Amino acid sequence: MSLYHSYYPKIYGFFYRDCLHRETAEDLAATTFTKALQFIQLKKKEIINFNAWIYRIATNELYSYLKQLRRRRARIVENTEKHLIDGLPDETQRPDECADFWPVRDAVAQLPPEKRVLIEMHFFEKMDYSEMAEALKCKEATLRSKIHRTLKLLRTFLNKGDRERENGP
Repeated sequence: MSLYHSYYPKIYGFFYRDCLHRETAEDLAATTFTKALQFIQLKKKEIINFNAWIYRIATNELYSYLKQLRRRRARIVENTEKHLIDGLPDETQRPDECADFWPVRDAVAQLPPEKRVLIEMHFFEKMDYSEMAEALKCKEATLRSKIHRTLKLLRTFLNKGDRERENGP
């Protein structure tokens, strides 16, 4: 099986979980693989850890997309309607069927992009620390600290949401 066919669903899911928009996730995944192919053709360099390398490209694409989105939102008042989950790569396990999914999704959405990427790579993509450190170009110990701090922040968002649901509007 080609690398594209084995990695496309993972990269697509990485983008989809962040933007919840099928076409945007498809576009970002396509751009990621286009850039990877261009690099391989131009540099003719061996990629030692393809998984970390492709996620590095995907992370940069996500940051670039989010930066453009912030700029557009600053200029134009947009409709902020959330899109329904309708195109996850793994249709057997739909997160919207899990009662705890939406509060967690909302809490993760409150995180800054850099912290959101950590959660997505580690918990959704099941990447280990060494691979994440390579993809994000940081030390493993630093990465562990960042994930620990991000989880603490996520817990505060979840606890705040629980209190709001208990107390009502």
